[in-house]
Amino acid sequence: MGGTKGNSLNNNGYACAMRQLIRGYRAAWSKVPGTTDPLAPFGVVTLASSGSEGGPDFGTMRIAQTASYGVLPSPELPNTFLAQAYDLDDEWGPSSGPCFTQWACCHNKEYNATKCAGRETQCSPACAADVDTPILMGGIHPRSKKQVGDRLGRAMINTIYGGSAAFTGPTLSSCSHSGNTLVIQFNETLLRGDTLSLQPLQRAGGSQLWVQTNASLFCMEPQCVINQTDGRCANINPANPRQGSAYYCPTWAGGDGVSIYEKGILGDSGWLSLNFTSSSSSSVSVDLSPLKGVSPTAVRYAWGTVDCCDHTDPNLYVSYGCIAQCPIMSSSGLPANPFQAQITSEGACKCVAPQVCG
Repeated sequence: MGGTKGNSLNNNGYACAMRQLIRGYRAAWSKVPGTTDPLAPFGVVTLASSGSEGGPDFGTMRIAQTASYGVLPSPELPNTFLAQAYDLDDEWGPSSGPCFTQWACCHNKEYNATKCAGRETQCSPACAADVDTPILMGGIHPRSKKQVGDRLGRAMINTIYGGSAAFTGPTLSSCSHSGNTLVIQFNETLLRGDTLSLQPLQRAGGSQLWVQTNASLFCMEPQCVINQTDGRCANINPANPRQGSAYYCPTWAGGDGVSIYEKGILGDSGWLSLNFTSSSSSSVSVDLSPLKGVSPTAVRYAWGTVDCCDHTDPNLYVSYGCIAQCPIMSSSGLPANPFQAQITSEGACKCVAPQVCG
């Protein structure tokens, strides 16, 4: 997950590499005239939150997978379609489920009937899944693929093959701030007749919606200042290396490209979790009263590692998995696209280009 996620407009990082990857595949597939369309349909699946990989980098990585637009198709990635997977965990939960961590029912990748008498119905499938399809990279690639396939199929039919139903979940359109309320509006054109469907806020991940109240802390992707001597991240104070590395926020990430901060000050600092309720069929109202009169300067949803499941439920990873449990969904079962945006003094959202919101 290391490296720059970047921005396609700036021609850097994964956002640029994603564009080149798809162009490269299409060029190779269509090299022989009359074989494959030079703009052959191309599906993209955003990274899931399972396992230990990624951390806070997940947010910018998922945006980079869309060439910085936040949704597909986009001007940089035409004839593409997207399946969000941030809310699709491994149904058997081998790294955190009770069959493994609590009861230790799987021994040498087989169900241990002696140690776990009476739990065979619950845990034997989890043990068998771990044998047939081992976890890869700490769970960053969940083994539960049906939901991913369903979402890819829906997106493909309703973008490439002329379907008229929704191909993507709720997508940020605009914001308005008045008093103790922030209203977040989702793009009604992209909803294609769908409405918002809010699910309960689970204990683990809460609302998944966060705000900042200090505009100077906003940054889509902080970058370290390079020490020209050794090519590594420079210290904020060379005389005291314990103070940490020096970071700045590039203009393509929503910063001024000049101001220098100590590591940990920019980006993922200063975020406060807030609750929301349904405002209309295409918007939610965020309760700002915990801010005690301070105006929000940025908002984000489903950013970084996303965990929307109720881990106090003993049936989790036993009779059902952590699948599609996040709060903001569409009525057709598609999750809201993750977003992060600044909030202007007028209360409007301002997305980092090339994303557009108001």
